[in-house]
Amino acid sequence: MNLLRTTKLLLHNKKIILFLSMFFIFIMANIDFNRNAASNFSVTKKFPKNINGWVGQNLKLEKNSGIFKIMSTEDLILRVYKKTNNNDIKMALVLADNKKKIHDPQICYKLQGFKFLNKKKLTLSPDLTANFIKTKKADKEYLFIYWYTDLEANYATRTEFWSAIIFKKITGKPVKTYGIVILYTPEENIENLKKFALEVNKILYKQIVNKL
Repeated sequence: MNLLRTTKLLLHNKKIILFLSMFFIFIMANIDFNRNAASNFSVTKKFPKNINGWVGQNLKLEKNSGIFKIMSTEDLILRVYKKTNNNDIKMALVLADNKKKIHDPQICYKLQGFKFLNKKKLTLSPDLTANFIKTKKADKEYLFIYWYTDLEANYATRTEFWSAIIFKKITGKPVKTYGIVILYTPEENIENLKKFALEVNKILYKQIVNKL
């Protein structure tokens, strides 16, 4: 009698496990981890050209540039920000609906001639920990700060960013966007670079609050 009960219990448990497995497979099969199903913010159209005294000017790319093979002009801002008596800060901001448009800047900028010397994490504020990298190009040293964002939280590494996206997708939470902020400037401009990074993060946060 006990053997019969045990057998029935095992069969029942197997059915439950099978059902849960099929349910999980169904969910995974219907999740597009690359594309965002939520509405995007028009941040790239409204991101200010004047940031606390820094005046931005768009950098133009050739229409046949390879970058436009993976993203549209609406996904990307390329600007140089200038302020009196300070070195320029160059910014690349990508906010897209597809993860495939977000690339590792260490790969992209190496192709532009930058040599990456060392890298560390830098906490600029409680909600912003970014990558801080010392680089060199044509015998001149530059500093990079970059981080990933989904417009709800910031992530220093691609692994952290991708893990958060997967968790949100599985749990049914909307992903606002896939984004990356890249800033760089000559080495001697380090303090302004940090301050500028905080200003950029503040602007992105305001975009979220105002639901632009």
